[in-house]
Amino acid sequence: MPRHTTPPLLRTALLLGATTALVGGLGVVAAQPARADTPETEITELSLAAPARSGGEQRTTTRSQDQTSSGQEEVGAETVLAELPEQRVEQFSTLGVTWDAGAEGPGPTVQYRTRTDGRWTDWATAEDTVSGGDGEDPGAGEDAPRTGTDPIYVGASDGVQVRLTGSADTRVEEPKVALIAAEETPADASIQTTAAQAAAPGLAPRPAYISRKGWGADESMKPCGTDTDDTIQGAIVHHTAGVNSYTKAQSASIVRGIYAYHTQTLGWCDIGYNFLVDKYGQVFEGRSGGVDHPVHGAHATSWNTDTVGISFMGNYETATAPTAMLEAGAKVLAWKFDAYYRDPLSKVTLAGKYINRISGHGDVMATACPGRNIRSKMTWLRERVDTLVGSRSTPNYQRWQALGGDKGQLGSPYIGEAVHVDGRVTKFRGYDLFSSDATGSRWTKGGIRTKYRSMGAARSDLGFPTGDESSNWPLTGIQAQRFEDGLILWSSATGAHSLMDGFQNRYESSSAIRRALGAPSTDEQTSGWGVASQTFVAGRMFWVGGARIIDGEFFDHYAAMSGSARLKRGYPVADERLSGDVLTQQLSRSTFYLIDGDVIEVTGALNEEYRSLGAETGRLGFPTASVRKDADGNWYSSFEHGTLTQLPDGTVEVRYS
Repeated sequence: MPRHTTPPLLRTALLLGATTALVGGLGVVAAQPARADTPETEITELSLAAPARSGGEQRTTTRSQDQTSSGQEEVGAETVLAELPEQRVEQFSTLGVTWDAGAEGPGPTVQYRTRTDGRWTDWATAEDTVSGGDGEDPGAGEDAPRTGTDPIYVGASDGVQVRLTGSADTRVEEPKVALIAAEETPADASIQTTAAQAAAPGLAPRPAYISRKGWGADESMKPCGTDTDDTIQGAIVHHTAGVNSYTKAQSASIVRGIYAYHTQTLGWCDIGYNFLVDKYGQVFEGRSGGVDHPVHGAHATSWNTDTVGISFMGNYETATAPTAMLEAGAKVLAWKFDAYYRDPLSKVTLAGKYINRISGHGDVMATACPGRNIRSKMTWLRERVDTLVGSRSTPNYQRWQALGGDKGQLGSPYIGEAVHVDGRVTKFRGYDLFSSDATGSRWTKGGIRTKYRSMGAARSDLGFPTGDESSNWPLTGIQAQRFEDGLILWSSATGAHSLMDGFQNRYESSSAIRRALGAPSTDEQTSGWGVASQTFVAGRMFWVGGARIIDGEFFDHYAAMSGSARLKRGYPVADERLSGDVLTQQLSRSTFYLIDGDVIEVTGALNEEYRSLGAETGRLGFPTASVRKDADGNWYSSFEHGTLTQLPDGTVEVRYS
């Protein structure tokens, strides 16, 4: 999906100097549509213009400057290409500068200053241009690419001045500054966190985190959906830059500001990072898709794939990295690396580059991110993660290794190992691997995996699998898997169905029964008579003080009836049997006989009378035809030695021949 050139929720300002009815040339974005519990985020865009020539508008800067012969201004060794003079604006807290990414030549240097706490700050240089989108992000398509700085948190400010400088080869088109006012609310001071997941032997626990709903993500701001990768192979560490003087209560609004810039200004599908960690150690869920999933981020171009992007909130080029923040980040990485069976001290080749599995942004791209005070802690971070991870010797890990690891039968973990009931589960693209103390580690796949998942996996009555899937059991063409309290059987004709309790016991009691019934074609269900039943390809079981089976010709006859007709015949109360050389089966409201290849029925009140007279062993003998109406419209059945007729008053008349 191509990125929007102008996000639908954003209005941009007219070029400076143009005639406009908006004071100061501003265009203010209307409040973003939001849920009732979602704080508002407002974005204002201001366009930068080429600097005035000599004799033009007087401007003031804090650095020495000279005019070039072309009328461009030189700042230090570079030329001013575009600028926004001092502007008083509505209060904002985050800014970013963008331009058309299609311009040729090197990118510009971005310098800015703000009016914060009633005075103008010194000029600062944005350390990087955006390096998140990789073209794989549906929101970073080539139809309308924009690039620019990362979002920079500057604190509550009401004035801004920006200039873009560069060499003679630098070109910038349509430069703009985005001013983001992320509303701070009282709820930000008491955000509810998603509780930490309890640790299990051999696994690092999932730490507590603040969900997207918790920090107030307006999900309507996302212009497109996010994707997942195949696995997680490593982590890329970032910092968000900007000022470090934020309070704990302001962290959520900073995250909302970054989210707004990424989605509304750059047109990305979502916030670029998978996780953000503030200086107080609060962990924020980043890009949507589920914290347990390998969500494809937008934080390091080619190294977005199969990595988790974690960003420490603040400028750690200048500030010391707080211990609480580093420890919280280490716990996030320990959880992810443990779940995905990754060694935090090892290296891996990603996007053609051999790197540490935990690398800084600057290790894969030309950037100062994550700042020198985190770069100096990267060895500590890897070692701390290694200390926090579990033994990596869980039953699932050992089974995965025995099956060949990443290059084996299961492939790479898609959703890392996690606690499941009183055991574990690791999910792969084509398999799920379950383990418990009682069952060991067993995989599910295909239709059986899908069925087991739909039932709740080990939370269901089946429990954990006790073996892997078996082929051609109980019959050729059937796949079966055994669980603690049941089976799932699959065939191409029937799909996958569970078989449990008394029905399972009866099915497994005899190979003849399995051959006669075939695979189940439904799960156990409650019949119209309130009796449990289960249908198979060639038969049906009913639970009537035990598992009763109807199959063969009787089942074919029974299954061909309408539902209302079956209700009138009832359910089998006994299995079929031979009476002499005639096969018969008693149902709750009828009796079936197989005579000369035809199924003959005695039903309703006639059946009750017939059975009271001894049925086929009585004086009437075997039926010779099914129930039908006589010339007077009365129901009757004919037998070897007489007839039964149901009279209009409901009584049954017996006539012997």
